[in-house]
Amino acid sequence: MRFSVTYDVTGPAELPIDYRAGFVSLIKTALDKARSATSQSIDTAPLSFAIRFDRRPIIKDKKIIIGSNVRLYVSSASLMLGTLLYNSLLSIKEFPIYDTQIANPLVSHIKEEQLKRDCVIFATLSPIVIRHYQKRDQHVLPNEEGFTESFQNALSEEWALHNGDRLEDYGRISFEILKFKKVVMTHYGGLVLGFTGVLRMDAAPHVLKFFYQAGIGYRRSNGFGFVEVDVQ
Repeated sequence: MRFSVTYDVTGPAELPIDYRAGFVSLIKTALDKARSATSQSIDTAPLSFAIRFDRRPIIKDKKIIIGSNVRLYVSSASLMLGTLLYNSLLSIKEFPIYDTQIANPLVSHIKEEQLKRDCVIFATLSPIVIRHYQKRDQHVLPNEEGFTESFQNALSEEWALHNGDRLEDYGRISFEILKFKKVVMTHYGGLVLGFTGVLRMDAAPHVLKFFYQAGIGYRRSNGFGFVEVDVQ
């Protein structure tokens, strides 16, 4: 399930460079409200999100100058989590994001692409973060040694975490990075290395659907790894 929430920026139109953490706080607040609405556990359900502004942000004095609207994209492979979060975010009429305020949520359901073939081309809506499969404290880019093994390892770990079995049991999975751009981000006071771009994945349709809904890579619930189907 995926949807977007568009907010008015009712405070100063600026955010710190580490703005994703503010939206993590918003989602955590919404999840706390969602937990009170169900007796089932939603803590391990896969979730990814992305942020888009209504104009290209301008970086000035370690802050980003934004426009009058901001849009939050949310995707989950759990229909229950997606539905609860949809309703919970809609109920939060205003929320502080650092020194500014967002308000008047307008929620729109996004129709998912039907993945019926064993290949798909994904485009990133938020940067993908991949840890090195041997050096867990380091991130790795598509043009660096060990990326292929690290990317495959990230997919396997993500699948096992949310599905309880082995990704390798569903046949061969291959991928190709068609184009990418290195992105260095500040997150919770540290630096995170990731990339945006376009990639092709080959796997069983239900496997592709999972990564389409859950996102790809690490720190997905922190605003990374959100992908959409490239229909061009």
